[in-house]
Amino acid sequence: MYLVFDLETTIAEKHKRTANPWFNSIVATGYKNGNIHKNLVSKDIELICGNFPSSTRTLVGHNIKFDLLYL
Repeated sequence: MYLVFDLETTIAEKHKRTANPWFNSIVATGYKNGNIHKNLVSKDIELICGNFPSSTRTLVGHNIKFDLLYL
């Protein structure tokens, strides 16, 4: 089963990198899996990942390499 996933983050520049994942935070996240659609406003990584359906085997997203740095 696949899950479409996206994070929205702050974009402050630190150490010459915009939206550096070590110095910025998650503002909101959302995902869609079949008929299940969730929007979460949370900075708690465990809460975000804990809401992914356990049957998820593949993550799909725009610029997902960047998003995964936060997870």
